[in-house]
Amino acid sequence: MAQNKTHVIPPDSIYLGKTYGEWVADFVNWLFSVDADKHNNGQVVFLKGISSTVPPDYASGLEPNIMVGKDRLEIFDDQAIFFPCIMAYWSATDPGETEVSLRERVKLDIDGGDNPPTNNQVTIDRQPIDAEMGDHLIQSPQFTLFAPDSEYGKSLKDYVEYPMPTGVFQSVASGYFFLVNLTEGLHIIHSYARGRTTEKGAYWVEFLYEVNVKNALERGQPSKSGLIPEKKTKDLLSKLQNLQKENEIDDVEYETLKNIVGNSRQTLTETMVDRFEAEDLVTNLLPKIQKRLQEKLRAKKAPEVARMSYPELLKWRKEEYDKLLKQLIDSAEKL
Repeated sequence: MAQNKTHVIPPDSIYLGKTYGEWVADFVNWLFSVDADKHNNGQVVFLKGISSTVPPDYASGLEPNIMVGKDRLEIFDDQAIFFPCIMAYWSATDPGETEVSLRERVKLDIDGGDNPPTNNQVTIDRQPIDAEMGDHLIQSPQFTLFAPDSEYGKSLKDYVEYPMPTGVFQSVASGYFFLVNLTEGLHIIHSYARGRTTEKGAYWVEFLYEVNVKNALERGQPSKSGLIPEKKTKDLLSKLQNLQKENEIDDVEYETLKNIVGNSRQTLTETMVDRFEAEDLVTNLLPKIQKRLQEKLRAKKAPEVARMSYPELLKWRKEEYDKLLKQLIDSAEKL
């Protein structure tokens, strides 16, 4: 296991252009996204204390989120980790709610639990976190929370205390949040806290993550941030989800394109983002690439395709996608 060389980024810092409060807003939107753990990437990755594997029923004392072994988190040493020990949020599902009333509700929730938690409640490699806990009580700005239209149980919105309808809601969040950098090696992060007691009983939240941190040089290229503005990225992923639901692209194509948009931003240059809005990318660019990929796939011999495993097929499609995307960027008239 790696030595406990953990750098806790001060809560008043601006990290990658965002305050702690703005990272809280990003965290909550990630938390409510469909299958959140399956798309946890970027220069800041998130840890959560609610398991995605328990039945989608709210219950007192939710089971801890244990992500170890094959489920462990794999990151590079140029990526940071952001997580709460305990947090609360409220969304204006009632049109009569205001920012003031939302913040009052959040404060009641935080005051009803461990406020503050102790350093021993957050440990990294079995050592209490080195932070002034009181300084890490963070309030988000008011932000827009996207509650996805998803299969029941796929999003946190279905099994919070008060299940949320699909929609877009003004929200606020608060809690004890930490932004940390870890050194290369294997780390164990554990956190637990008591929340506000509800009508259904005592509420606890807990996670145990195994985090394997690799040298960024192993990636071959440092992680990049912001090549696609965050809103355009979300728009793209939302539109790709719609195409998948409407069976216009299959699961393999969806995963391939989603991974490209989410992970391979080095191929999606600022020039390209300036040239195309999200709608244009989906209606003009991605279908052309999809068609060319299908043509290339058909051109391969059937036995060769049959021998490919699913990961090999995804890798091949990604490589072909990158080639086609570069051609389209270099020659705009082809669009």
